[in-house]
Amino acid sequence: MSDYIPEELVFDILSRLPSKSLLRFRSVCKSWRSLISSSNFKSAHLKTYNLSNPRNFIRHFDLMVDKEYCSVHFDDEALTMVPDTLIEFPFRFCNYCTLSFLRMIGCVNGVVCLFHGNCDTYEDKIILWNPSIKKQLIVSPAMFNLGHAQYWCLIYGFGYDETTDDFKVLRLAYDFRLFSTPRASVEVYSVKNGVSRAWFPNDLPCNYSTSLDAWSQVFYNGCVHWIICDYAIGGSTASILTFDMSTERFGSIALPKYLVKKPAFYLKLTVVRGCLTVIYTKRPRFSFPGPSGYIISAMTEYKNTDSWALIYDVQFPYDMGRVLRLRENGGIVMGAGYGDLKYYNFNSGYFLDSYSRFVVEDAIYIGGYQESLALLDEGHPERDAEQDE
Repeated sequence: MSDYIPEELVFDILSRLPSKSLLRFRSVCKSWRSLISSSNFKSAHLKTYNLSNPRNFIRHFDLMVDKEYCSVHFDDEALTMVPDTLIEFPFRFCNYCTLSFLRMIGCVNGVVCLFHGNCDTYEDKIILWNPSIKKQLIVSPAMFNLGHAQYWCLIYGFGYDETTDDFKVLRLAYDFRLFSTPRASVEVYSVKNGVSRAWFPNDLPCNYSTSLDAWSQVFYNGCVHWIICDYAIGGSTASILTFDMSTERFGSIALPKYLVKKPAFYLKLTVVRGCLTVIYTKRPRFSFPGPSGYIISAMTEYKNTDSWALIYDVQFPYDMGRVLRLRENGGIVMGAGYGDLKYYNFNSGYFLDSYSRFVVEDAIYIGGYQESLALLDEGHPERDAEQDE
């Protein structure tokens, strides 16, 4: 049939279809298989299909059945689940450390990056997973084997290098045993080439008094971003550390002056309406009842620190929980305690509990999601479960 249809039209039609359908269509003929597997088509499909299908990826834990689930949801006000997208979490390494050690690093171009640290051997593993085509790739443990890892501070990043069409995993490592100024090592793993390289960077603005949030990163405009805090004499100073996935160089971005002296663990980075955004959350500690407040600022022009603009400064008489996501419509999704995913709409001024039966806050994740064909050739079919021996 494709002999009678212009190639450009076939390309356009197929790029508008979900990933699951494209997997089947690769069996239609050799030319379609070659087309769907090409880098140009994968890139076009990522942009075309997701432009009209904004989605959210949610990971949660069901206490009733002691299982983790992932699901894809429409970007409507109620976060309605997309039919047939509930997936039992396919990774479980041991019964007693899954929640504590299997963590989300990020989600980029439809690929979810997960970290697993074995609490017995201190051997780290990185899992790259594409839920839409059910493919996974486990990064070689040798890359992350430091030995005596309990003495190391490990910071991870995940992103995509558009210039080489390559996903990359980044790790920064500090040795806690060095009481003088430590020299951080940097490792970058290339998914496309299947190799890693390590070096001691000269442009990393960190020293012995610096702290980074190991689990809070955002990939935006070709760079990975972390909140960084310098605890030098005279008080702490927070800023943003960047790593360009293409040039593999570090940089920094100053925060708004009214956030520079805020505790780094109360700051969270995200992207809203195409702008790098920082969220400051002030909550009662140790689960004590009390009020909570949120200050949200967006950088309207990337890397122009004069363009920071205050979006919201809102207070609540009770604890609304940790901010999980700032919606494109201006609403905030928050999760707290054992229970609830709360959604606050600034326009109508109310919140609703969209979910129940969540476990502790660290097990709740919600972020933007894009269907893609990433890992189509590099990945392996996911397994229902994986146990460490």
